Amino acid sequence: MKWKVISFFVLFLAGAGVFGVALAEKIEVRKEKLVKTAEEGVTRAEAASIIKPPELIRPVAAMAQDSLTFTGTLEAESSVEVAFKVSGRVTTVNYRRGDIVEASREMATLELPEIAVQDAQAKAALKVAKAQQHAAADILRRSKKLTTAGVGTEQQLEMAAGQESVSKAAISQAIAAGKAVDIMRSETSIVAPMSGTVTMAPSSNGFLAAPGLPLFRIDNLATLRFRGHLAEREAVRLKKGLPVALRSEAGRSAKGEISLILGSFEPGTHRVPIEALVDNSRGELFAGALVDATVAIEPISVFSLPMTTLLTGDQPAVLVVGNGDVLEKRELDVLETRDGKMYIRTGVTAADRIVDDPGTAWRAGAVLPKPASSAAASKPN
Repeated sequence: MKWKVISFFVLFLAGAGVFGVALAEKIEVRKEKLVKTAEEGVTRAEAASIIKPPELIRPVAAMAQDSLTFTGTLEAESSVEVAFKVSGRVTTVNYRRGDIVEASREMATLELPEIAVQDAQAKAALKVAKAQQHAAADILRRSKKLTTAGVGTEQQLEMAAGQESVSKAAISQAIAAGKAVDIMRSETSIVAPMSGTVTMAPSSNGFLAAPGLPLFRIDNLATLRFRGHLAEREAVRLKKGLPVALRSEAGRSAKGEISLILGSFEPGTHRVPIEALVDNSRGELFAGALVDATVAIEPISVFSLPMTTLLTGDQPAVLVVGNGDVLEKRELDVLETRDGKMYIRTGVTAADRIVDDPGTAWRAGAVLPKPASSAAASKPN
């Protein structure tokens, strides 16, 4: 029994020794893995601490078509209101709102009963005056014969000549009265003074027209006049004859050209009135509409940069390498953007170095790493 116990302990110690050796080996392997992991972590940390320099590019000089866009209103190029010159009851109305009228067409007439009376009086007076003139001329002819024959006196001859002159004056007066009647008759109708669209007209006839009160308005809507205003610094860049492209709220468009740059500020606004004549023969635009006008100006020198250089924000800006390689935020006056590039009026120069794709890693006030600052980096845009 004693030997059995001793054998058990010997076997136990032997097993424990084997287990201990195996455990020690596992611990060593685990230790080696931990050391390797730690070394790799240090390597990654060191790599992460090295900031990759950003790509730097320079602005490229270019030419771009400049333009000005501003808002204004449209109105008929020409407009006229017409009315009767005399009072009377309107008997006919030949045109309504929206109708197209040609110049010299009769638009409305009124009734003037007294014209017939005055016309008859003028014609009767003319007949009497002619008869009196014929009689006076005959008397004058006889007086001349009697005076020549020594029978008549000079006084009789002068009276006959005076009577003949009075009869001629009566004829002229009767003719003038007839012309006055003709004028009055012409004033009983309204004739279109120009061609265009009727934009105001009576809805019916039979009413009493007052002299001088406009009944019709005719607008030339085939050509519209654009009226807008610009600040002085913008107005001085325009000149008469420059093309204008107009666009309405509904997306309709038309073309014209600058017809007036008034050499005086508008009182109250201190802005320069600008006018343009616009072809509206297709009827695309409406008089009275609010529209945007774009005027193309002569090409100007600009700089181009890729859109990838823009910082996020409401105002276009980029990061420029300043003194001591410190990044500075520079706001831009961008003329236009197209094909992935922006064309800049002011804000950068040809000598500037611009950070491309700044993302969130680069901000104003950051200092460039030495490798990037020592290299004159340049990439075509």
